[in-house]
Amino acid sequence: MVETRVVSRAATFAFLLDDRYFGTVTAYVPGSEAARFHFTSALPVRILGHLLPTLDRLSASPPRVTNGHNTLRAAATGDLRSSLEDD
Repeated sequence: MVETRVVSRAATFAFLLDDRYFGTVTAYVPGSEAARFHFTSALPVRILGHLLPTLDRLSASPPRVTNGHNTLRAAATGDLRSSLEDD
C-alpha cells in the first residue's frame, strides 16, 4: 500500500420499534475532516437511545388506522422502552 486517504466516514443503524416506528439513523462526516473522527454503528444506536423518551410519548397515543372511508383508533401498543428491554 502506497497511501491511505479518508474521504468520508459513515455509520448507520436500522431499527424497527414495535409496529409503528422504523427507519435508520446515520452519522456521516464528509471530506477530509472525516480522518479526525473514529466511530462505529454504536454512535447511531446511542442517538436512537436519546430519542426513546420522545418515541415513548408518541407511542402513548393510539395510532390512527384508516379502513376505507372510516378512521378507527387502534389500541395503544404499550411502552417502547420496556419492549426493547424484553428482547
